[in-house]
Parts: sequence; structure tokens; C-alpha cells
Amino acid sequence: MNKILIVEDEKPINDLIEMNLSEAGYECTCAYDGMTAANILETERFDLVLLDIMMPKKDGLSVLKSISGWERRPAVVATTGFMTDYVASAAAGLGVAYLILKPCDLQALVDRLE
Repeated sequence: MNKILIVEDEKPINDLIEMNLSEAGYECTCAYDGMTAANILETERFDLVLLDIMMPKKDGLSVLKSISGWERRPAVVATTGFMTDYVASAAAGLGVAYLILKPCDLQALVDRLE
């Protein structure tokens, strides 16, 4: 079973993603802001991080910068509700596997993660 950290500040969206991924067989942990996500990543290992870019306390790009030098870094799929050239370029430069524009179809998201 793959471990996924879901980092999304909108609790209803976070809950829906967790429900869909859990039903697909993933073990999920949730964080609702970037600071909490960074703290969780310091103590637990994940196979994948589903990371919202725009969040309170610490944005997704800052979270990515804090894990960029790790030897065993999890794969990262980022989501954003506001796509700009800067966000796309910065995310790619920090090793994001996929950048998905929100809102997105939850089944398509699960398919993309698999």
C-alpha cells in the first residue's frame, strides 16, 4: 500500500480526496496548511505528496524547497487554483511530477496518481 500525504487547506476538498484515495487502497494522512505538512514530512515517510500550492502558514512552493535536498524524497503532484507561468516554472524546477489545475475531477486525479 502506498502512503500519501494530502496537503489541501480546504477541508471539504481534502476530505473528498482522502475518501477517494482510501477507497482506491492508499494509506492517507492529511494536512491543512504548509507548516503542518512540513512538520509531518520531517517525521514520516511518504511515497507521494499531493500538495496544494496556495495555502496558509507556508505555501506549497516553500514546502517543496524544504524537502528539495532530501535523498529519499517522495514524489510530488501539485495542485493549484491559479496557474501562472511562475507557478508552473517554479514547480517544475522543484521536481513536481505533475501540476494539476483545480478544480479537477476526483476520479481523474486518482487515475493520475496511479
